[in-house]
Formats: sequence, structure tokens, C-alpha cells
Amino acid sequence: MMEPHYFAFSTEWRDGQRLCRACGNTYDGGGHIESNVLKPYTKYVCSAAQPDTMGHSAVWSGSRTTPELRSEKDAFCVCGAPYVEQDKETWRLSWEMIGPFDSAWHPVEKVASRHETHGQHAGLLELIEQGEQIRNVRLVQLQISEVTQ
Repeated sequence: MMEPHYFAFSTEWRDGQRLCRACGNTYDGGGHIESNVLKPYTKYVCSAAQPDTMGHSAVWSGSRTTPELRSEKDAFCVCGAPYVEQDKETWRLSWEMIGPFDSAWHPVEKVASRHETHGQHAGLLELIEQGEQIRNVRLVQLQISEVTQ
């Protein structure tokens, strides 16, 4: 019997169940260590963000119901930096741009997390510098109020 280990992904199957590349057993039949480095239903972002950027990678953990597809490497971005939970702040990013089918200015708005809106805000400002038809870019943090009865 092998020492306990993380399930090693493989493309080999037996009776409809994936086999571990390291031991050749199914997940339940091989003494595998459960990889639970990411919480279910949580969005994670790369922690390697610089002050003027918001990172370059993100992952949604989903339900995490298939243990043989999980890995201890799940907690790390492709750059090697660990993932951190995405913030829960709410921001509104708004701007105007020329429509694709006419020459009129059209308002656009996005409400999302700080990570998403700040990254897109920086991208919009870069596009303006490159001459794109974008104007009136605004970024506002929204206050969330809880109403109970």
C-alpha cells in the first residue's frame, strides 16, 4: 500500500472512474489526501498584483464536487503566486463610447468588485491614451445597505 498522497490526474479510467497516475487506484480506493485548498463557490485572484495593477489571473472554485480533479496546486496562479479571495467591495465603473453601428456616444456601466472594476478602469484609460473613442470614465465605490423587516 502506498503512502497517503494527493490524487495525481491521469486520463486512465476503470469502470467509469478516473485512476490516479501515482498509484493506479480510484480516488476512493487509494488512500488519497483530500485537496481542499480552495473554498467552494468562491472567486480567487492572483496575489502578485502590483500597486497599479490588479493581478493577471483569477479562478472560480465552483462546487468542488469532483475530488479527483482537485490538486494542491489549485491555490496557485500560473505565475506561482498564491491566490487570495477576491474582495467583496462593490464599485460602479461608467464611461461613454462611440457605438459600433453609429457615431453617437453611448453610456456603459458595470457594477462589480474592486478587483474587476479597477482593472477595467486602468484598461479604459490605456485605450483613451491610444486614441480610442472613450470619454467620461468614472469609478465610484457603492455603499451597501442592509434592509431587514
